[in-house]
Amino acid sequence: MSEKIEASGELPGGTVVSCKAYTSIGLRKRASLDFDIPHFQWEHPHPLVPEIDESYIFRPEALLKALTGLVRGINTYAVGHTGSGKTTLFLQIAARLNWPLVRVNFDSEITRLDLIGRDVLKVCPSNGVTVSEFIEGVLPTAIAGPFILLCDEVDRVRPEVSYVFQRALEDQGIMLNEDGGRLVSPHDWHRIVATANTVGQGDEFGLYQGARHQSQAFLDRFTNWIEIGYLSKADETKLLKTKAPGIDEDAAKTIMDYVTEHRAAFVNAEILQPISARAIEQLGMQYVSYKTLMSDARKAMKLAFDSVVLIRGSATDRAVMTGLLDRVQRGES
Repeated sequence: MSEKIEASGELPGGTVVSCKAYTSIGLRKRASLDFDIPHFQWEHPHPLVPEIDESYIFRPEALLKALTGLVRGINTYAVGHTGSGKTTLFLQIAARLNWPLVRVNFDSEITRLDLIGRDVLKVCPSNGVTVSEFIEGVLPTAIAGPFILLCDEVDRVRPEVSYVFQRALEDQGIMLNEDGGRLVSPHDWHRIVATANTVGQGDEFGLYQGARHQSQAFLDRFTNWIEIGYLSKADETKLLKTKAPGIDEDAAKTIMDYVTEHRAAFVNAEILQPISARAIEQLGMQYVSYKTLMSDARKAMKLAFDSVVLIRGSATDRAVMTGLLDRVQRGES
């Protein structure tokens, strides 16, 4: 397979070629990844292609489901707790396939006009006359090109706004009534994926107060669902050591033992503050930094936890988290 993509505006043109999944993703050959996927080659670096994180660890089942959705053009919905890596999964797939990605972070303030577009008033420089001009929103722009549209935290959007997606999710393009009924046809290589903390039925965990009940008509148009949990302790320990070179074994064990306790408390709603992979990396890096400045490893660890985890929590959460850290440092986890 080799397909030409024309340049558009300031974005480069390129070619779509066919590669084996394990080759493009950069993994060893395995039967589950021995199928063809698109790989994009651009005339010059595409500004919408994410950067590759060489240390990212793919989870086999989630990767297979995500690639299946992207290859077959199936709308994909990834659900999981905060910090489990839902968004990063699609960012790193896009980075390795050189596939441009448009990310929209949803919240209750997102409106139809943000997604579809709106009329704005402009002054014509030649004669000074004020004219009305329609400016496209992110949705028609994203589906008209070879882009993955990543709808991040889609369960935060107001249900009446999510109806804007109905036609696009059926791969029928977008009808812009605000622009004289103009039809924006979908590009052959456009895809829609979504991430959320819930399955669209509200805050079932008591942890995500901004999550809303979404229309079943909207949710039904996502037919490829992925549940993403946290990485295994072994994988996260490996990632920690990569991101914080020079960290000693005892410190890495302390951090990961704490993370295990923290996440159990979070899932059980004992604390409301999640702990993500980014926080784990920062704990390791700050510990190493503080350890070079003082001889007391325990004090260096306490400073790292203060900076990254403890101080940002509510008074109630901080008390619980401090107790967890003390218990871990005493070896009682």
